[in-house]
Amino acid sequence: MTCHPEYYIPAETVSTKTEIKKSKFITTITAATSKEMILPFFQKIRDQYTGANHNCFAYIVGNPKSPVDIGFSDDGEPSGTAGKPMLGVLQHNNIGNAAVIVTRFFGGTKLGTGGLVRAYSAAVKIVIEKVSLNGFIESSCLQVSVPFQFESNVRHLLSTFNLTVINQKYSEDVLIEINVPKNILGILRKKVNDITKGTVRFDTK
Repeated sequence: MTCHPEYYIPAETVSTKTEIKKSKFITTITAATSKEMILPFFQKIRDQYTGANHNCFAYIVGNPKSPVDIGFSDDGEPSGTAGKPMLGVLQHNNIGNAAVIVTRFFGGTKLGTGGLVRAYSAAVKIVIEKVSLNGFIESSCLQVSVPFQFESNVRHLLSTFNLTVINQKYSEDVLIEINVPKNILGILRKKVNDITKGTVRFDTK
């Protein structure tokens, strides 16, 4: 059984460049699991491009559908034309634990509010196309205690879910420890309970 990732995380730090009406946009994306990691990253980019007119950013900590923390900044661009659209692109692409910053060197031609929204959104889309992404699946450590006569049946069931036993111990029963993606935890427990005729005991760490 294949588990689909809950969301995606940048596997590397990547920068891309694009030019729109003579303005240069440099977009940098990286993985970040806390605000304490994100702020120094943004400052590093600002220090790298000291002559830039704007350094607009967006970040998501955790799952983009239910984030632990989110933030964005227009950094002097008209309100709502940069940071929020950038954040929207991350969310639309189901990317979390990520920080992205777009550095703009003004080229002399004003883009207007609609043009800015399109430009900053496009800049983030371009960097997402270039960066490698890792799928994230949240899991729980599940301990399954089953009578000996059901061990082979339970192991066969685990193999159909592509789950690997990470620890086992034999005493009165067989204690099997596995990491289970949370999105299949409920159905797995039900199937194990059915196989063992209700004699199984579960403990989730």
